[in-house]
Amino acid sequence: GAFDIASYKGRGILREDEMDERDYFLFACKRAGIYVYIDIAAYVLRDPERKNQIWKKAGVMVKEPSYWALWEKCARAILNRVNRYTNLAWKDDPAVIGVMEYNEQATGAKIALQGGWKRLDPAVKRAYAKGFADWLADHAPGVRGIGEDDASLPNFYGKDPRGKLLHRYLSGLFTERAKDYNAVIRSTGYKGLLICIDEMVNL
Repeated sequence: GAFDIASYKGRGILREDEMDERDYFLFACKRAGIYVYIDIAAYVLRDPERKNQIWKKAGVMVKEPSYWALWEKCARAILNRVNRYTNLAWKDDPAVIGVMEYNEQATGAKIALQGGWKRLDPAVKRAYAKGFADWLADHAPGVRGIGEDDASLPNFYGKDPRGKLLHRYLSGLFTERAKDYNAVIRSTGYKGLLICIDEMVNL
């Protein structure tokens, strides 16, 4: 079975009433011999201090410090939580068969970048502009990067040569971020499966 806890975690806080329901859900599944897997996060994270601010996946993927800190804080809080029905931390419960760090990790970031560049947090745009510029310096010197004031990004799904370079940069970025996700999850002591897609085969 699958268990997506992104809905409550998306506010950046753990509400006790919601967590108690999920604790009991895990307990009931375990008692029935059903395994679960956890989606640590989905398409958005919400800043609890600014309720109208949507924390885009793109910010976490580029590891902009404030966005990354929110993801890491929530991941640790979820996995270290002790379930009062099982007396086990989620990270230690064998009924948790897998953890997915970010639902469809690359897809949401690409959608946000290609379709919503103009609306992204300036801090996130600066992080991508710098990251791409540094990458170009090593892989394609002389090619113009991207700017915070650009109305949109070059199309990295088409034939635009600069767009193709941007896509190569993003592919490497997503690979590195997956390693960072794994390192955080493993540092909690979780020893189960790590999942990088939003489905698992039937077990």
